[in-house]
Amino acid sequence: MTQSLNERMTRDRARPALRVGGGVAIVLVAQLVVSTVVSVVSYLGYGAVGSPTGAWDLQTLVSPFLGFGYSLFGQILPFSIGVLIAVWLLVPLATHDGLVRVALRSVAASAVGAGLAFVVMAVYGGGSVLQSAGPWFGGSLPRFDGDSVLLAITSALQNGIMQFVVNTPVVVMVGILVTFLATLGRREASSSVDG
Repeated sequence: MTQSLNERMTRDRARPALRVGGGVAIVLVAQLVVSTVVSVVSYLGYGAVGSPTGAWDLQTLVSPFLGFGYSLFGQILPFSIGVLIAVWLLVPLATHDGLVRVALRSVAASAVGAGLAFVVMAVYGGGSVLQSAGPWFGGSLPRFDGDSVLLAITSALQNGIMQFVVNTPVVVMVGILVTFLATLGRREASSSVDG
């Protein structure tokens, strides 16, 4: 049975995309875990000193873990999925691409990831605005504040820009590493066939 060219190209593109998207997710989750642990340890070490009661506040101690979930599901996963989709469908990485081309395609993939993170955060912010809008039928119409919607979209845009700026070096390095390792694997395979 022969596979169609399209099926083979899709499979060949999917492997590097999964490696790049997964690699980016692993690095960003590791950064998030370290940041959360440092925040909790810092609070445990110094939190009671500045407290008026001289004891730790449970709510402040738990807040980094709530921020962990928000960052994981609102920022890291959408960004990583956006990078995966971009490398798979829009700007695929190939072993014959040069370093500059891989870097440019990785930057483009980072922009797509930041765009998806923006969309997720805008939907989340818009949902939060609608949730806090007030009674739907008690007052016949909800109190809908246009400034809150604008603030939610502006906040999501800032988040998307920050995701792009902060995570682009990670995406570029993972893209270069995946391409380099694939090139290295091809060289080893060709040398074993030739030798």
